[in-house]
This record gives sequence, structure tokens and C-alpha cells, in this order.
Amino acid sequence: MCRFNGKKRILALVAMVLLSTVLLSGCGQIADKMGIEMVEVTLPEIKIPGLEGLLSGNKVLDEGTVSVDAPAGRMPQCVGASYEDAVAALNQAGILATVAYAYSSDVEAGYVISQSIPVDTVPEKGAVVEICVSKGVPEGNPDGYDQKVVVTAASGSSYGKLTLYNWEDGQWVKDFSCDATVGKNGISSNYGEGKKRTPKGTFKLGVALSSGSIGNDSWPYEKTTKDTCIVDEPLSAYYNTIQSIKDLPKGVSYDPVGKTLANSSNILIFIEHNGDGYTSDDVVAGKGSVITICGKKTAIKPTAGCVDISSANMKKLIQKLDYSKKPVIEITVN
Repeated sequence: MCRFNGKKRILALVAMVLLSTVLLSGCGQIADKMGIEMVEVTLPEIKIPGLEGLLSGNKVLDEGTVSVDAPAGRMPQCVGASYEDAVAALNQAGILATVAYAYSSDVEAGYVISQSIPVDTVPEKGAVVEICVSKGVPEGNPDGYDQKVVVTAASGSSYGKLTLYNWEDGQWVKDFSCDATVGKNGISSNYGEGKKRTPKGTFKLGVALSSGSIGNDSWPYEKTTKDTCIVDEPLSAYYNTIQSIKDLPKGVSYDPVGKTLANSSNILIFIEHNGDGYTSDDVVAGKGSVITICGKKTAIKPTAGCVDISSANMKKLIQKLDYSKKPVIEITVN
């Protein structure tokens, strides 16, 4: 980056040049009056670094910006060039530039992906071109997970879509999609016990529950019996955890998920919006319980807060999920 040594030094040099000119002019007038012939002397051209840029309105931008003192020229070809070559070409053309960075599966790290001013055009005075430089292909999604299930529905609606995405070559790639239903009162960040709303947000996907095999060895799995339940009593120490009915104190309210899985559903995937289903750690009383992705053997309908899909689609989904990719579920209003 080219930088000026300071406007004060430049202005001082300018003043010296102007003063010399005035003095020489004055001497010429005195010599004329005295009849003395002055010998004409041609002084060498004086260049003051940075003066031309200062007088023409060019300025050095903030850090991360390429700047030059040369007069403006035509926009060079930066796309496909290395960052260093692009900067050299811009310096030679006298064009200011800012630099942005982005992941790319097509352009090698350190090479230019795009430029905001077309090649071989003359930028307007003061124009600044942005060049985007590749950071290459990331090893993984910067958010920390490489698989996500996205559930969407219109505001207030109970009917929407479930879509599975995988992070591949620096971008999300759709793998699977199907119809889904959500809470009777839609998707909302204002959710909790008895509100019949599906939680809005991004949550980790947890253990799968089923009375039979789920067909995915990578996924944590609990085989259920008719005694399996999830406690939905907000004041209970077992709230929103998976338990056996016979082990619960009398009077504690629960959802008999084991019976559900034996009759009307094939697989439940626990959504960790309020704890992980195993312990009471991070569980907030009344924040909501038994929120799952549920594969229904019957027609899917509005729910009390779960995300329901058909049992056939659940079989497809569970086989595509990969626990090593740290999958999450994003539930949002479209």
C-alpha cells in the first residue's frame, strides 16, 4: 500500500517551490531596470511523491484498501488473478480498491473471484472497485454443524415443509424434502407447555426412540416399550426427560410415547429445545416437553408442538441423518 509522508511536508515543499519562483521573478524585474541581461536557466522537473494524488483528490483508504498515486486508467482483469497480481495491476492503473473475502469451491484460495467494475472500463473519478478474494473450501461449516433439518411454515399455519441439507464444498445442498405439520397455533418463539406452538429457533437433534430398529447405526437410539414415557409435569424433577412409567412417583403427569410408538408412530427424534431428554440439566420448567420429529403411521395433522411427517418419510430421513455431522433443526416462519 502506498501512503503519503504527511500533508504538512508536501505543503511545505510546495511553498518552497512557489517562493523560489517569486524570488526568481523579482530578480528578473530588477535586472531589466538595471540593463543586466539574465541568462535563461531551465530547472529540472521536480516531482513530489504523493502531490499529484493529493491535488487530484485521491486519498489513502482504511486498512485492507489498496491505494495508488498514479493517474486513473482502465480497469484491469482481476478475476482469476492472484491477490498480489491483482493489486499490482490496480496500482499500475491507478485505481483504488477494497478487498472482501469469501469461501469458494471453484476458485483456489488467494485468487480473485469477482470485481465490481468491469474489465477495460475507465472508472469514474473517486470510484473504488471491490475485489473478492477466495478463502478456498472450508473444512466444515463455520457454524459448527454440517447437516441441518429445516422446518418452515407460514405465520399461524400448521402445515409446512421439512427439508434436509448437507454442507458440501462450502454451501448447503438439499438432500431430501417432504410435507410436515407443526403446532396447532403455528411456529413461535413464544412457546411453552400447553401453548400448542412449535418452538422457533435452531436446536440440536437428539436421541431417536423406536420400538424397533431405526436403520441407522450412527444415530443414538433407545428401544422403547409400552412402559417408556416422557414426563410433561413442569414441577417434576423429571420434567422433559425419558423415563419408565413404573419408576415415576405417583401422580406425575407423563406422555406415553412407548404406547404411541407401538401403535400410531414408528420413530421419534428428540428435539433438544429444553434439555437433552436424559437429565434435568438445562431444563426450564414449563418451557415445553415432548417436542419431537414424529413419523406418523396415520395422516399428519396439526400437533401440540411436535413436527410430524409420515412414517415413510421418517424412514428416509433417519437413514440420511449422520450424527457425526452434528445435525441441528432450524424451525422458522416463511
